[in-house]
Amino acid sequence: MSARFHKFLPLVALAFGASALVAPPAQATAPTATAAVPTCKEIIISKYFDNDQTGGWWVTTTSMGCGGTNESKIYNLDVINTTTNHSYFSQWLGTKATSYVKTVIVPSVPPSRPEYACIIAHAELKIPYGSKKDKKLCWPIASPF
Repeated sequence: MSARFHKFLPLVALAFGASALVAPPAQATAPTATAAVPTCKEIIISKYFDNDQTGGWWVTTTSMGCGGTNESKIYNLDVINTTTNHSYFSQWLGTKATSYVKTVIVPSVPPSRPEYACIIAHAELKIPYGSKKDKKLCWPIASPF
């Protein structure tokens, strides 16, 4: 500050009170880290072929999940033969669970039959977040042997 200002300082204090000499309070700043908003994770679908002396089958596992322990979620899983429209498994589940894992066995067919199966999975975190994930996996179910 300049010397000129210091000479008027007592007059400013008398005119406006001592609060005029105090710096204004610091402004609150927004937090740099935001709270984590629950979302749905990528859906994981795995499959492998297994067999014994009675025949073969596909072991499929679908894993999905949405964060937030108190929020409502929907998990929907369909495993179907797209050639014959036969349903191997179908489930619609409304829950508060943060994860869903399901293993479904799909019987194989002889290599001479060109049939396909599809896994259609959907995970959804309901309002207010509205996060959702979908995945579809199709493959020929003929025995590889």
